[in-house]
Amino acid sequence: MKVEKMHECPFQQGKIPQQQVIDENGLLFPMLLSPQQNKKDCNSLQSFLDTIRNNREWIENQIKRAGAVLFRGFPLKTAGDFNAVVEAFGWEEQSYLGAASRTRIEGRVFTANEAPLHQPIKFHHEMSTFEDFPTKLLFFCEIAPPEGGQTPLLLSHKITERMEEIYPELVRKLEKDGLIYPSILSEEDNPDDSITGWQSLYKTKDKEEAER
Repeated sequence: MKVEKMHECPFQQGKIPQQQVIDENGLLFPMLLSPQQNKKDCNSLQSFLDTIRNNREWIENQIKRAGAVLFRGFPLKTAGDFNAVVEAFGWEEQSYLGAASRTRIEGRVFTANEAPLHQPIKFHHEMSTFEDFPTKLLFFCEIAPPEGGQTPLLLSHKITERMEEIYPELVRKLEKDGLIYPSILSEEDNPDDSITGWQSLYKTKDKEEAER
């Protein structure tokens, strides 16, 4: 039996009211990981980065188990700090090809969404209309808004299980026939709703090339 080894400065698991139990063993979604309270040297940014590098396999396994991991209580203050964390995981960077307008802040850190504040962002899969979609997303809040601003999460396989119970025929039809997403985009970016035009999205002004 393979045993996962945690190196120095392991995390401690915590609880928040928003977590949900997702299996019979009491696994919580998302999993909350914080610094060990009895080890002061574990509260520095460098210690956090070292812990990530030394325990990548363990962390990835927790992501697979719980679906999402929330790191809380670590000394991240800037986009630069967050970029260092992203780099510490060592995951390959993937170019964003979605329709939302995003601005690079530093390194691999971009704004998450620049839509007007009154527009809600519904549940969705990142770049789900592309064959090559990201398998992991990382979020960081540098300045919390006075109200709202939450990033709600859900487990897609739980939604699928529920759909199979309520709409079994629809699920079978989707599995058999697939699904087509039509994209209707303007030529240029729309600053009013922060939607990227097809010329910016596909990096071309040739409509035939974009349609391919």
